[in-house]
Amino acid sequence: MAENEFMITISLRDIKPVPRSRKSDAVATFIRLYVSKKFKVDPDKVWIDPLLNEKIWERGRKKPPSEIKAKILRFPEEELVEVHLP
Repeated sequence: MAENEFMITISLRDIKPVPRSRKSDAVATFIRLYVSKKFKVDPDKVWIDPLLNEKIWERGRKKPPSEIKAKILRFPEEELVEVHLP
């Protein structure tokens, strides 16, 4: 792996108290905020890959996965972070 490439497992258990009708929406927001905190960038600078988004929505709106393994690519010169499936 390159120095700007990281593999992490994001636990999505913090989404449990969110109403069922909004769980998958909350997961996407949670991933964006989690990665922005971890890598110290603005949440607007976190890009979520469409394949990862499909994985979140795979079982519908009410039953997102409880954890996701993700590959994080960091571009320090642009202050941009991309989140992909491994």
